[in-house]
Amino acid sequence: MRRFAYIGSTPQGATTRGVVWARERSDARTMLENRRVTLIELSADGGGARRLVGTRASRLAVIRALAGQMTAGVSMRRALTATETTMLPAPVLRAVQDVRAMVTEGETLGLSLERAALASPVIVSLVRTGESVGDLPRALQLAVQQLEHEDAVAARLRTALTYPVILAVTASLSLVVIVLVVLPKFADIVRDIGGQPPPLAIPLLSIARATKAHLPAVLVSTLLAATGAIAMFGSHAGRSALRTMAGRAPLLSRMLTRWHAARTARELGTLIRSGTPVLR
Repeated sequence: MRRFAYIGSTPQGATTRGVVWARERSDARTMLENRRVTLIELSADGGGARRLVGTRASRLAVIRALAGQMTAGVSMRRALTATETTMLPAPVLRAVQDVRAMVTEGETLGLSLERAALASPVIVSLVRTGESVGDLPRALQLAVQQLEHEDAVAARLRTALTYPVILAVTASLSLVVIVLVVLPKFADIVRDIGGQPPPLAIPLLSIARATKAHLPAVLVSTLLAATGAIAMFGSHAGRSALRTMAGRAPLLSRMLTRWHAARTARELGTLIRSGTPVLR
């Protein structure tokens, strides 16, 4: 099967875009027409590495819904159809529809999840192992446990970083107020009584005067720098560069190495417990 990228419009007039897997371009058109998508552009997509669609929570909701229904004895196709009726973000819903279409065409669930960018390699391996040994519901349950563990670790990490981030922001704002507002006023008071500011305060006062004189330019430059940093670290190349820098930091590198080792050990243990061969 080939991957086709499309741009279309929904019956409500909203623009939608995504990918579908089909044998031919005509099959892709038919698949999109069945979804009531009016095509604007359809092109063959070479594929390659793709980011997973949606958030971790939305992907967990999909796998959890499939696991619950298939454990209860619902067939795979009906489970996928029922999952489409749950409250899912639009990109995740389109990915579930792609999975159902590929499964209907005869593809395995594991391969369909991988092609739709709806599961990580670990989850895909769990599902494929479940399919090969004939125990897909148990494999999906293990996948849910793995995703719940990852979600819990991410939540704990966010909680642990919240307080330091608040302290850093508060300290930065306090420093700005002291340098730009408080220190110049004290300097004026000292001059009024015939004194001179301390030598260490003179560079700070110069910085404060220059910042006030060019405040619009400073604000625009700060905003552009923050926007550029967010855009850079939001890209795959930016995140790779950030990981490289973090890996070279003396203390942080050891912490990251231990964290990755623990994560790898857990994922390997989960795969082996599901029946995946060690060398697969």
